[in-house]
Amino acid sequence: MQRDDPIALPKLNYLWIGPPAPISSSSSSSSSSSLSNFGNDIKDVLDMTANCQNPIYYYCLKEYKNHYQKLFENQKTTVHVVSVEEYLSAAKMNGTKASEYVDRIRHIQNEILKGSSRNRIADRTSFKVLFSFFILATDGGYAITGGYTLDTNVKLINQKEKFIFQDYNDFHVPFIRAKDGNWIAECWMMYVPHEKSDIAFNILQYYLSHWDRAQKIIEGNERNVRSIHRYAKFIGGVTISSITETLRKTSNMAEPPWEFKLYDPNEENVASIAIMDSPPVQKTYNNSHKPEYEAKKVLLEDIQAYNKKNAKKKELHFMARNDFHNRLITILEEYHHEKNRDKLYTLNLGLFDLFNALQILDKILIEHYDISFNYKSHDEKKQDFANKISEMIEREYSTLHDCIDKLKTLAETTGWENLLKLDEETSHVDRFIEKLPSRLEALQNSINNIIQEAAEYHYTTHAHDIMMPNSRFKK
Repeated sequence: MQRDDPIALPKLNYLWIGPPAPISSSSSSSSSSSLSNFGNDIKDVLDMTANCQNPIYYYCLKEYKNHYQKLFENQKTTVHVVSVEEYLSAAKMNGTKASEYVDRIRHIQNEILKGSSRNRIADRTSFKVLFSFFILATDGGYAITGGYTLDTNVKLINQKEKFIFQDYNDFHVPFIRAKDGNWIAECWMMYVPHEKSDIAFNILQYYLSHWDRAQKIIEGNERNVRSIHRYAKFIGGVTISSITETLRKTSNMAEPPWEFKLYDPNEENVASIAIMDSPPVQKTYNNSHKPEYEAKKVLLEDIQAYNKKNAKKKELHFMARNDFHNRLITILEEYHHEKNRDKLYTLNLGLFDLFNALQILDKILIEHYDISFNYKSHDEKKQDFANKISEMIEREYSTLHDCIDKLKTLAETTGWENLLKLDEETSHVDRFIEKLPSRLEALQNSINNIIQEAAEYHYTTHAHDIMMPNSRFKK
């Protein structure tokens, strides 16, 4: 549907959930120098205002509304800034179908954006998706025209004159073709005509129906690397399924009609760029919300905090143990700018399990330090018992250290063909890591057996000493 009257043009609804973004360390070569001084929250929005005739709305959290209003005013734009909270209040009062969802959305906002352990980038992204579905349903359904929702890193390209985003007869989302020929939907730009707002409501309902199950994965496990990855995989799948399953049930389209292709940007902090011919837009994938980056950050923070907490414990200062601990930190710092998410995924899960093993092994060391490394006796038999415990503990630290290098080799290997070329021991390093808890339990049992044997020896050679059969051996 062709429209030229600005009042009748569909709105472009940009969404940013969270505090203002820092200025990007690198800007796209297509960005003007004046825009390179802005962050990912508004840089492409400002670019859109200069190249588009449609009315533009910008949604943010209430505490940042004044910030963005002043910012857009200073740039002499006509962007309308609306807070999430005021939009929800208006929807609640209009008595329409939308009002039925407001309380649930408010509860979710409080649940994941205001808790001390939440408000992660992944949480903001999940809420942004939810709110974009809500805007799509309400703005497309109750406005004169249809409505668009866009991520803040979507902009026009190759424009010689101001572009007009038009209405369509059907729901639209971007898609990319998979190798098998099927399409994979995305949600960084969506459109629904007001006559078909029920499609958007169905998408919203599908997303909400899986919300509680997703939160059970991450609640209380916000610093568990495996839970971080599981949550991202589940909520990402729900996001896309919300669109694809709804389209299959409510639309006659064989596929959504906006196709895009991905390109390597060769830029720092930019994962990839999507280009779509019609409408002529570009989407920049920064992927800051991806679980690989969050998990790596959490892991490094926790290892450093653990080291600081235990820095003064004399029991934890000997070469094999410190070599392993320092290697954990070194490898995480080494992959600080790594973009290969498959590589990071392998490293994150492996290092997370190795770090957990370190903590268990440290407890074993501290508990038995006085009868192993710190034990000195003139009785050769007793000293032999102590030496055995020391050697067993030190061997485990060395084994964990060696495992890191094998894990790195595994992470550097991409594709099954290369993986099969590795030696069997390296190929199965992941299986070794999975067995670490039982391996350390076996270590503890072996130490207990040595202690029992030492106690029995002491009892038989020093019968005049009063001691329990399971007591620790004396010097």
